[in-house]
Amino acid sequence: HGATLKTLFHYLKGTELDELKEEKVPRNTSYTIVKYENKKFEIIDFSNISHLENI
Repeated sequence: HGATLKTLFHYLKGTELDELKEEKVPRNTSYTIVKYENKKFEIIDFSNISHLENI
């Protein structure tokens, strides 16, 4: 799943292909919020695990 997620977020950010290897993989059980507006993606919150802090 890691390679798929790296590729997806790389695409959403619109960065160059040679930067793909530097892309971060979201942490397990995290959530990411992506906004789509005016035909553009914006990552609002990436790999958030704050919901795990009280466990």
